[in-house]
Amino acid sequence: MAQILKKYQHLVRYAHWAYYDGPEFRSAATDLQGDFRYRSLEIITPFFKHTLRSLTPNTHVHLGVRNQHTIVLAFRGTDFPINVGSLIRPKRWWGFWGNVWTDVAFQMTQIDWLPDQCSPVLVHDGFLTAFNNLCRTQWPEAEITCLTLGSPRVGNTNFCQHFGQSNILTYRVEVMGDPIPTVPDRFTQALPGKLPASHLDWTTDDKRYHHVGIPILLHEEGASILDSIGYGVERPDIEAEETAPPLPAIIRVPYEYGGFLAYWALRSIRMAPDIWNYHDPAKYESTVQSILEQMPPNGNEAS
Repeated sequence: MAQILKKYQHLVRYAHWAYYDGPEFRSAATDLQGDFRYRSLEIITPFFKHTLRSLTPNTHVHLGVRNQHTIVLAFRGTDFPINVGSLIRPKRWWGFWGNVWTDVAFQMTQIDWLPDQCSPVLVHDGFLTAFNNLCRTQWPEAEITCLTLGSPRVGNTNFCQHFGQSNILTYRVEVMGDPIPTVPDRFTQALPGKLPASHLDWTTDDKRYHHVGIPILLHEEGASILDSIGYGVERPDIEAEETAPPLPAIIRVPYEYGGFLAYWALRSIRMAPDIWNYHDPAKYESTVQSILEQMPPNGNEAS
């Protein structure tokens, strides 16, 4: 399935370059056109938005027009200091911890502008705030392709079903070992003191997070193209979590009453080096490039 990576390699690059600032992104993505005054937007998280803007975690999106008819939106994802240059930027560290806070603090909520029949659709409340600011109108005739690099879970089963019925073709690219796609999970959902969700239908039972889109699993050291790519194949650790039963009371109760401190301390120690090693947009781009370089000249994948 390297042909799919070849077809959408430019999207992988845009997703990597989304971490750049405006001039750097435009210098890299020279194939995108448009007035530079409208080539980037800042997305502010809701809390402290009006009073402490300088302390509010935020992200941004780069915009451009490709081939005169395709609108490109490149969103920056997890704001983790992933190289030496970003280690010395305090804002980068603040942005990362703000992303962590948003992921663990918010419950699921409804999309209030969807039709009534979509009431069981729940998404991450922090995700929805950014999403609502950019997309309150539906374009039923538009062809939309979405490619993510190491994205976390976003919504519940109902959200996945309705998303799957939309006209959005989504590829979820993951490097084996990246821990970000494993969250949020049952343990983040069980954290005490989560901020209340808005517009939540309490009759909805399904509040578990699930992934959307077609997974494309990349192995850095595959002996061949077929060994390097898992198309439509879910990672075992991700699949096991999404099919696992709810936390039993014998685990959930002590977890909620203080056990989560030790759990997340140990889990953070395990996740930190994996985030550094695998959740790097530059590594995603280089891994895709390495795989494509294995393709035979005729473009057909070896069997």
